[in-house]
Amino acid sequence: EEVGMMKIQKEASWHVRMLTREIRKSLDKHTILYTTLVELSKTLDLHNCAVWMPNEDRAEMNLTHELKSSSSRNYLRSIPINDPDVLEIRESERVTILSPESALGSASSGESGESGAVAAIRMPMLRVSNFKGGTPQLVDTHYAILVLVLPVMDSRGWSHHEMEIVEVVADQVAVALSHAAVLEESQLMREKLGEQNRALQQAKKNAMMAS
Repeated sequence: EEVGMMKIQKEASWHVRMLTREIRKSLDKHTILYTTLVELSKTLDLHNCAVWMPNEDRAEMNLTHELKSSSSRNYLRSIPINDPDVLEIRESERVTILSPESALGSASSGESGESGAVAAIRMPMLRVSNFKGGTPQLVDTHYAILVLVLPVMDSRGWSHHEMEIVEVVADQVAVALSHAAVLEESQLMREKLGEQNRALQQAKKNAMMAS
């Protein structure tokens, strides 16, 4: 039994290393998220995998990334921020197992709307403004939600070591996304400074011509 547990732990740590390496290959937010969905789906043999993000006024969670999308007009792509499952997931650092009646679970199940066991975890979306003196301020942190759906015909539930993989990977994705956010904001700042510099040079040139 102990040897079996050691093998499971060794396999889990190998999966985490491989997933982390793939996730860290890019500093583009969308690439990071799609890589996460693809690699987790392969590693955990998922039916579907989806990411939900808060909208601008943080009144709803919107479905922004998924492996198997639906073209149906009745397909739910927004869930209120005060949905019980959303609130529970946002309050916990650990994986949450959703009930079969969960609106979030059903909306993350792809074309069929049917699924096996569904797990979800929050991912902090840190930005430059969240850091003061090098310390992240989590008071007003935005959270994305990662939802993982097992196949409908699969009778298995979520094992402890699978949930550990999800928790570690979610942490790594949060770090990668914060790096991407820092890069994005620094690029925007550089472009803004460049525009200001060009405007200043033009104003200087106009003043010299006028004089």
